[in-house]
Amino acid sequence: MKHLFLKLLFPVMVLALVCSCEQETTLTVDQTAISFGIDGGQQTIKILTNKAWNCTSGQSWCNVSPSSGSGDGSITISCEANSDYDDRSCTITINAAELTKSITVTQSQKGGLVISKNDYSISSAAQQISVDIQANVNYTYTVEGNASEWIKSSST
Repeated sequence: MKHLFLKLLFPVMVLALVCSCEQETTLTVDQTAISFGIDGGQQTIKILTNKAWNCTSGQSWCNVSPSSGSGDGSITISCEANSDYDDRSCTITINAAELTKSITVTQSQKGGLVISKNDYSISSAAQQISVDIQANVNYTYTVEGNASEWIKSSST
């Protein structure tokens, strides 16, 4: 009887040991950086994990849905149109138990070209004028038609 008890006790102990071990947390995202044009839009990111997860956005113009889940899933990142003249970026943070992953979201700027003055009155005497230009895009300029005979441009 003692021998039978020991034979049964060993498998029960092994089973109890295996069941008592907690599964190690895993967390993977299929992209760690995404970008959007000035019009915004949506992109989907896959999350692979064996735990419950939640995610947050660092900026109000960039939203994530759903904000939580359990196990493998996907999130949709939505960006509003960018009406600013600067690029912008934010971080989406995904947490699953003790693990954290980040997704960097960047969005391009609205193109802008500002000329300080668009009408110049000059006398008949030769003179030099400066046209101040502020731009966050590449640009070229030309002197049109017959004006190129009496207007000479120099770039600085």
